[in-house]
Amino acid sequence: MMKDVTGRDVLFGSKTMVFGGDFRQTLPVVTRGYKEDIISASLVMSPIWQQLTKLRLKENIRAHLDKNFSNFLLRIGDGTEISNHMNEVKIPTPINIPFVDDASSVETLVSMVFPDMKAFSNNPSSIVNRAILMTRNNFVHEINDMLIDKFLGPQRTYLSFDETLDASHQLENQDFLNTLKGLPPHELKLKKNCPVMFIRNINPSEELSNGIRLICKEFGNNVI
Repeated sequence: MMKDVTGRDVLFGSKTMVFGGDFRQTLPVVTRGYKEDIISASLVMSPIWQQLTKLRLKENIRAHLDKNFSNFLLRIGDGTEISNHMNEVKIPTPINIPFVDDASSVETLVSMVFPDMKAFSNNPSSIVNRAILMTRNNFVHEINDMLIDKFLGPQRTYLSFDETLDASHQLENQDFLNTLKGLPPHELKLKKNCPVMFIRNINPSEELSNGIRLICKEFGNNVI
């Protein structure tokens, strides 16, 4: 397409193109494909790969304070970490939380990531660089509720208000409206100095965009 736009019969019409990604972490999705099919669909197998200039990461900036963890990730990426017959690697003991039961294991995880909630409550900027990644939204809400309970100060609860176009359908669709995906929970619990993250672009020109993290300072009836 770029050749047609520029009228030049060279790769990408001689325009600069940037490809980003980590082949150790993110691979193409091939429906019902095997390992060989996924590798074949990767950019590194494309005829244009040899014509690209490669800029390689030399240092893991995010993990530079934890050399052991950084080296562990590199060994996995290089395929040199010891694995079993299922090609599974063992997570090092310092970062592994043994499973006991649902309640106590989650509590241990929260305590390791957020060891001093009193300090975090008084200095909210120190908490924004910490996070617990979950696989499902309901797990996220569960962890959020636990952390809010541990935060100091009184709690403020906001309830969403959604309605159907036809008022006669309101009652039968109430539960559905309160559980829509991709939106803040129907019951939003907050405390002063707790962090929140936007999941929608509200006003990008004012940096109120998806992924931005803010600190709650004041609570009104209809505004935070």
